Amino acid sequence: MRVFLSRYRGYATCGDCGGQRLRQEARQGESAARNICEICCLTVAEAAEFFRALSLSEAEREIADKLLEEIQDRLRFRMRSDWNISP
Repeated sequence: MRVFLSRYRGYATCGDCGGQRLRQEARQGESAARNICEICCLTVAEAAEFFRALSLSEAEREIADKLLEEIQDRLRFRMRSDWNISP
């Protein structure tokens, strides 16, 4: 079945997203001059450093506090678990 369906699959890179597979609205948001696609391409160690060094205003930190805590916890777990591989 997979072989049958593979002939309908295209391998051209999308001109709009450049292969990032996100709509323009999702790619527009930035944090510390990086969009979500660039952040997802970081290694676990690079991502941990990025979120550790992220400087936010007090209002931004209040909004993002729980999310940042969860992201940092998951990155620490991956680093401790020796899952430190590129995405």
